[in-house]
Amino acid sequence: TSTEVLLVQQDGAGYGLHAVATSNSAVLAVTTSITSSNPTIYSANFSPTGVGTRSEVLPSKGTGIGVWGASFGDGGTGVLGDAASVTGSTYGVRGKNASVAGTGVYGVNVAVTGATTGVRGETRSAAGTAGVFDALNGGKILSGRNTGLEKFSVDGLGNVASAGSVTAAGFAGDGSQLANVNAGFLGGLPPSAYVTINSLNSLTSLNASKFQINADPTAASQFGYAAFIRDDLDSVHSATGQSGSQVHFRLSRAAPDGGGNKDFLITPYKFGMAVEYPGVLEFWVGQFSVHVNQKVGSLAGAQFWVGDAFDTGGLWVTANQKFLADPGNVVISADKFDHTSHGSMNFVTRNLNDSFRFNNGPNGQESLFGQLFKTLSTSNIEAYAGNLTASLLANTAQNAVQVGSRSASRVDIITADSTPQVSVFPSGNVSIGNTNDTAKLSVGSSGQFQVSGAGAVTIGGGTPIVQHISTTAGVSLTSLAAASCQVNSVTAIGASDGDSVALGVPDSLASSGDLVLFAWVSGPDTVSIRACNMGASSIASAAGSVRVDVWKH
Repeated sequence: TSTEVLLVQQDGAGYGLHAVATSNSAVLAVTTSITSSNPTIYSANFSPTGVGTRSEVLPSKGTGIGVWGASFGDGGTGVLGDAASVTGSTYGVRGKNASVAGTGVYGVNVAVTGATTGVRGETRSAAGTAGVFDALNGGKILSGRNTGLEKFSVDGLGNVASAGSVTAAGFAGDGSQLANVNAGFLGGLPPSAYVTINSLNSLTSLNASKFQINADPTAASQFGYAAFIRDDLDSVHSATGQSGSQVHFRLSRAAPDGGGNKDFLITPYKFGMAVEYPGVLEFWVGQFSVHVNQKVGSLAGAQFWVGDAFDTGGLWVTANQKFLADPGNVVISADKFDHTSHGSMNFVTRNLNDSFRFNNGPNGQESLFGQLFKTLSTSNIEAYAGNLTASLLANTAQNAVQVGSRSASRVDIITADSTPQVSVFPSGNVSIGNTNDTAKLSVGSSGQFQVSGAGAVTIGGGTPIVQHISTTAGVSLTSLAAASCQVNSVTAIGASDGDSVALGVPDSLASSGDLVLFAWVSGPDTVSIRACNMGASSIASAAGSVRVDVWKH
């Protein structure tokens, strides 16, 4: 009838019904009606985490099947999984496998003919997905095989690999990795979306994040590589690290240069555009010029920098002209980028025969006006003015600093930029206070004091003084009667008969009565001093130290 034929109720923890068979099926359920759509076996579980039906094959080895659903109708379904809730993350059919070589869900159609399907997924929602493959630990997302051999795959990064051709109505993306593409098969945007041609049939614009020539590694290694490409998308990035998603130009050699360098870049960065190449960059041109861009709206000249190793500044070269009639100037300095001092500016030559030469004059008619050079014994600074050559030397051979002339000209020490105070002549004579070559040493505006080459001194144009001898001697007088004289002798090396003699008499001696003293050269190296009492009374005693000067002419 419409009620149960058999009801078994278990109120404890045991089984409600336990059926055991030795070799056949433990439970056989058959619905004989050919019109009923009710299930032959109906299982219900009221627990939120319960299982409606569980079927197990217990041996740990073998090919047993936990659940076998079979339908023999020409439109039947072997297994139907139905999650009836309209909310939540439910599963219609869920396969779970714990084996390291197992398969979670396996679909196979054994028919050898016909348009058969192994596994099919459908979704009826416009926002739904018919099939989802999720590789949770970085493995392949999808592998397509034919007779066990992989023909295409999608890896964990989304890269698609195919052993055959890929045919599509269109492709999205920049296409930078496409090779051997037949342009005749391409659809999508028209060429005008990428290239604009003007009336003269010349290229005026290209709209793309990548434009590459010889992007294929084989072609690049043979012919080199050129690209306009976003800095963050390229395999070689700007050394400034400031370009980001902006496009740079890269020209890559087919083979590295002698230093192992390949890539030349022109890149945007914070302060402008950078030209980058880690090796030697040569310009084979007739003239190399650096000019200010008139669009900057400033009268400042172009600025040329040679930077240091830490990019803090270096050599700064610029030119300035305030107005067209201004002769202008050129600045070469060692600067930081804020124009504070960068330190010494070193000028270097590598050979003793190499000189620093400074030329002056109209273009093509320059003449030397100064140079710095070195020999084995001297460091030299020279100034040229026509046929005059001035020189400053540090001379180790003479152990002296030398100031002079290399053109047999007079050498002056001057003040106020013009007035000679000391002059040295090519003859070796020296004048102080005048520029006349009259004696070995000439002093005064008229040369009134002169010293000859032999050392003779002339004062005011008189007879030359050949030698001056000066000494002191004690003179002692005792019991000098009136109208009488006494003589004392003094040694004066170099004195000879006829030389002029002068005495320096102290007051203690000269004031002793009416005493008169005079001297003469009385013999070689000897001067006699005669003291005479011209008074009427005798002088008991008188003494003092007398200076004796002998002049030879």
